[in-house]
Amino acid sequence: MIELLIGVYGGILWLVFKKFKLLPVNTWTMVGSFLVGAFTLLFLLLMMNMYQPLTKDSRFMAATTPIVAEVRGKVIEVPVTPNTPLKGGGVLFKIDPDQYQHKVIAIEAQLGLARTRLQQETDLVAQGAGNQYEVQRYDAEVKRLTAELDQAKIDLDNTIVRAPTDGYVTQVSLRPGMMAVPMPFAPLMVFVPDDQDYFVAAFRQNSLQAIDPGDEVEVSFDAVPGRIFAGKVKQILPIMSEGQVTASGQLRNLEGVHYKPGRVLVQVEFTDDLSAYKLPVGASGTTVVYTGEFHAIQIVRMVILRIKAWEKYVFSA
Repeated sequence: MIELLIGVYGGILWLVFKKFKLLPVNTWTMVGSFLVGAFTLLFLLLMMNMYQPLTKDSRFMAATTPIVAEVRGKVIEVPVTPNTPLKGGGVLFKIDPDQYQHKVIAIEAQLGLARTRLQQETDLVAQGAGNQYEVQRYDAEVKRLTAELDQAKIDLDNTIVRAPTDGYVTQVSLRPGMMAVPMPFAPLMVFVPDDQDYFVAAFRQNSLQAIDPGDEVEVSFDAVPGRIFAGKVKQILPIMSEGQVTASGQLRNLEGVHYKPGRVLVQVEFTDDLSAYKLPVGASGTTVVYTGEFHAIQIVRMVILRIKAWEKYVFSA
């Protein structure tokens, strides 16, 4: 960007001093030209950074769902096809159900016996020959076994792991014979819900006060050299990761915290249709926001962005 501005100013000086000889070449004109160029360049850079901010730190992102087994067992089948649309409730993989099926059968047998004994004791009490304590004991036993049976059936049903919503799984490395363990920090698959991707750009904080929802946006993707896509600012995210505080048993202060200013995340909504381009989640680009201030230098930023877009044919992230 700086090279372009210097080149343009150098061309103007060549026209003034060499081509048309509008000014004489001496110490005063040379020093004056240098100072005018330096201050003009500094002014343009400051105004563009404030009112037409540009960032290379922007990309498509998506919230993914880690798939964790709710029961322990050996995986016997993985019928899901990676990167293929799947309806909510579709089968992702199956765990050997034998031990859970046997548990259901065993509890059903115990529950049947407990219900029979409860009925017998209830009849005896009605005839005046029973013990009310035995009725209460078997009633409690029936309730306990009923709860255990419900949980056993839930565990049996959880041997079939299903898609939580519409979406797809990607990079599936799970294979039959592997062990599934209900550990949250060791997911077996990554599920990507449909229509959850969004484009965000991270800007320096000194541009925050100039950016507003609805401002025009242009994006040049690394994956689509030479093309510019239009959009608008959808929202400015109200929190940065540097301000996150998690629950702790200790009071916090800023001592010992590595200072990192962080960047403001701006969500972009595209007005151009991107469906014709193969842009995966994670695709990065260069983003410019036109805030509506200093329209005279907006054209400079637009030219610079388009030059960078064509440069992506040779230089890419």
